[in-house]
Amino acid sequence: MIEALIRAQTEEERLLEFLRSIFLLIAMVGFVFYGMEHWILDHWTENWQSRIPFFVSLVGFPLTLVMFFHRGKWIRYPFLLWMLVTVATGLLGAY
Repeated sequence: MIEALIRAQTEEERLLEFLRSIFLLIAMVGFVFYGMEHWILDHWTENWQSRIPFFVSLVGFPLTLVMFFHRGKWIRYPFLLWMLVTVATGLLGAY
């Protein structure tokens, strides 16, 4: 994302890459604080299902961080897959 933001030629490309970077940053901060909230506040119950969001955030943060520096298929597809896992985890948790 950072490289694409630097290489953007037109104003529209710069705006698009800037917005992509902002949304990626929001996702990364969400993973960091969600994992920290579960770990520091010990915010889980006795059953194993309450620990799943913590482990999802442990994998999501590094994937999101790497997306800032590389946009190749080798990181984009695992990132997209993990975002689907994150959404599915949230939906199942709400259910």
